[in-house]
Amino acid sequence: MSQRDYPIIAREGWIHVTLALFASLVATCFLGLAAFPVWLLAIFIFQFFRDPRRIITNVQGAIVSPASGKIVSICETVNPYQDGDSVFMISVFMNIFSVHSNLIPVAGKVIDHWYYPGRYMNA
Repeated sequence: MSQRDYPIIAREGWIHVTLALFASLVATCFLGLAAFPVWLLAIFIFQFFRDPRRIITNVQGAIVSPASGKIVSICETVNPYQDGDSVFMISVFMNIFSVHSNLIPVAGKVIDHWYYPGRYMNA
């Protein structure tokens, strides 16, 4: 698995962090100390979109958690979207304080992807 440097904030979160910071500054200008709840919201948004660097050991055949949180189970199952394909399913419990950036859990290369609308599957 390759390792790269991660920015402090995930790229998808920069707009949210920027808007929250701007709203906090504007609220402080108009409300003074009463803007404290707006700053709390900005801090929550900042921590939600954080993307810390992860150290992943390079162990042959290892399966790592694709997300921060608690691994509830790892099992081999049949892919519900592809007939008969055997896949590993990693179930991770995440709370609001977990890092919400997903990684590839095994060494490999994504060669294709599919989207199947209208079907709800548990994470």
